[in-house]
Amino acid sequence: MHQAIKIANGRIDADGIPNVEGLEKRVFPRTFLLLIVGGMWAPTTIKSRALFACYQLYTVFCFVSVCMLIITILIDNVLSDDKTMESLVEYAYMLIVFSNGLVRIINLVSRRDKILRLLQGNIMLDRWQSLRDDEELAIIAESKVSEKLVLKIWGSLILMNGISNAVNPIIHENPDNTLMFECYSPCDRSVSYCFWMTYSYQLFGYVIMSVAHLGVDCLIYNIIDQINSHYKIFLNRLLKLPARVREKARDDVAAALRYENNYIKECVADHHSIYKAAGELNDIFNELVFIQFISCISLLCTNIYFLSKQELFSPPFIAVFAFLCCALTQNFFFCLFGNKLSQTGSEIAGAIFGMDWQELQKETRRKLLFIMLLTSKGIALFNNAVVNLSPETFLKLVKVSYSAFNLLNQSTHK
Repeated sequence: MHQAIKIANGRIDADGIPNVEGLEKRVFPRTFLLLIVGGMWAPTTIKSRALFACYQLYTVFCFVSVCMLIITILIDNVLSDDKTMESLVEYAYMLIVFSNGLVRIINLVSRRDKILRLLQGNIMLDRWQSLRDDEELAIIAESKVSEKLVLKIWGSLILMNGISNAVNPIIHENPDNTLMFECYSPCDRSVSYCFWMTYSYQLFGYVIMSVAHLGVDCLIYNIIDQINSHYKIFLNRLLKLPARVREKARDDVAAALRYENNYIKECVADHHSIYKAAGELNDIFNELVFIQFISCISLLCTNIYFLSKQELFSPPFIAVFAFLCCALTQNFFFCLFGNKLSQTGSEIAGAIFGMDWQELQKETRRKLLFIMLLTSKGIALFNNAVVNLSPETFLKLVKVSYSAFNLLNQSTHK
């Protein structure tokens, strides 16, 4: 067997399982840096109880900041005398956005141990970090490029949206001291210190909410892409089995048979590891993705509604348009990455059938048939009655959202 090429640093135990300490520095470091800054991920390198307690306090502070945004919006809605359809839609829109961020924080903090087990016991296993040839190196290199690209695109959109919301109250004429979002304020905002105090807590809560969206989504995208890379590595290893057996048989037939038995066992273990990783990913994020797709319809239709009410290229128009781009990109990435995994899985059965399986032992052929039968079912990520990660689902979401916008627009004109 070709000499393995290690791409992961850190201690490895006898079973090929990496040490959990500092794991976030070896896998998706940029994404985990965001999660740490957002108070959602306590670094595994923290050993001091005092430091860990300080970080937990910071997590609570971040959580309360987002909660305060939701609570003050609710209070303002109750106390407001202006109960028009447009104002109610705006309140609902903001509540959905902030509640979505809050759900992401709760999901990540409460399931931190499960995420660590997924990364430690599947994604970073020695079998996936020991690359055997140039093809496998190219697969991992492509995955790393995808990881950076998604973070840049998604991060740029959120940054653009955040800046447009944050600077509107301070760079344009604002005689009424309007905040980033209409919410209850316990003091008179016409007073300078009250306005800046309220603006500051809104800004911090909004930043944490944006980081929650960016960090958690990128973590899901990265894990899906990593599983897809493992799928490609598995297929690459499987297709090279007959050639490697022939090469071994030239020197020693008995050794070649033993090599074949061990190799196919490794391939079956690789295949099981992929399905196990997908199952754990489903278990961790299934509810979050379900909520995301349900709320997406409301977010898209309300964004289109607000966009239709604004003057073209005005500051509110730009802010709403930026958020609309974020919402569309977020759901497009979910569908894109889920579909990539399904497409790679669908290639497995055909590739196995096309290889030189006639040269292999009967027991090996039976195991290949077993792999083909399992692969034919595919990997269904987050699939249920509502969510099915595919381009068709994305188009259906856009169509349903536009239909909902039409109903909303007609109801406001009656």
